[in-house]
Amino acid sequence: MSTKSLVSSLNTLGVSLTRLDFARGGQNPPHIHPRASEILMVTKGKLLVGFVSSNQDNNRLFSKVLKRGDVFVFPIGL
Repeated sequence: MSTKSLVSSLNTLGVSLTRLDFARGGQNPPHIHPRASEILMVTKGKLLVGFVSSNQDNNRLFSKVLKRGDVFVFPIGL
């Protein structure tokens, strides 16, 4: 992952807020959010996003290519 700016916060509403600037071809390694959901909005370009569901849901992959203005939610714990 290549970032120019990274600002994070976690509030008592269980929502994480972060700004990431990805270089072309940049990646964010697989990880979980054990204490908060994440809401991602694309402001420029395109971004492939996704998450894997829980074992109880057969570990299904949910993914989508987002474009400018699109929003994606990563649920807490996934």
